[in-house]
Amino acid sequence: GALWWRLFDDAAAQDSSGHMNSPDPVPAFGPGFSGSTGSALLTGKDVITIPHQPAYSSRSLTVSFWIFLIDDAFGGYHTIFHKGNKNMGAPSLQLIPGSRKLHV
Repeated sequence: GALWWRLFDDAAAQDSSGHMNSPDPVPAFGPGFSGSTGSALLTGKDVITIPHQPAYSSRSLTVSFWIFLIDDAFGGYHTIFHKGNKNMGAPSLQLIPGSRKLHV
């Protein structure tokens, strides 16, 4: 099952998987389909950490998300997520500068 699951359908940023893997810091909320909360609003300078747990050492990883870019990424690869410290960065998903394409 899911180890971290954020529904963005309420005013709290609690983990909905039941594993208590809530983000730190709590991301700002953006608008949803109905005008209420429904997304995280990240500026490109935000860093959200989900504390490591032994269950995260699995050899498989599934990530599902929807992203809306207000501006193109310029200047270098922009990390959407990565596992591990900043020197490891793998597995990771990044935006390729100026293309709106993803690098896995």
